[in-house]
Amino acid sequence: MPKELAKLSDEFEDIKKRVEPMLDYMARLNNNFWNETTGNWGRFYGGIDMLNERLAALHAPSAAHPTAAGDPQVQAILQGMATAKADCKKISSEYWMTATRVTAIGREVLALKAKVDAVVQKKNAQLKKSNSLAQLQSMSAHLNTFKNDLDTAATLGGPHKPTHALLQ
Repeated sequence: MPKELAKLSDEFEDIKKRVEPMLDYMARLNNNFWNETTGNWGRFYGGIDMLNERLAALHAPSAAHPTAAGDPQVQAILQGMATAKADCKKISSEYWMTATRVTAIGREVLALKAKVDAVVQKKNAQLKKSNSLAQLQSMSAHLNTFKNDLDTAATLGGPHKPTHALLQ
């Protein structure tokens, strides 16, 4: 049983080593998208506010109006908004692609949990007491929690998806 515990523990550690950088990367991308002071979404929306103020000062109903179309400040704002929007879309694409990879690793966690549960069931059925049995049962519970954490990270929060209407 200690050999089985060691093998399953190593497999779990391998999964954690592979997924932790992805979760860190997702957190950084989420910050780069939403951060109130440095986030790209704020830059995009700040551009909308600046554009509205400039259009009001020019008495132009839209950026396509002849008065606004020739205004260098309006053009600079539009360029800045386009850049921020492109950055948002890039961040969003990378975030959700990584989230898909995290979801796939979540399936590996479920497979490992099934292996652990099978060993626990086999040892319980044989009525053998082992020092490793309690550790395996604990690992099974931890794998379940870990899978739930991965599901949460991969599905909740994050930036708008690249298909969001405002990113089109």
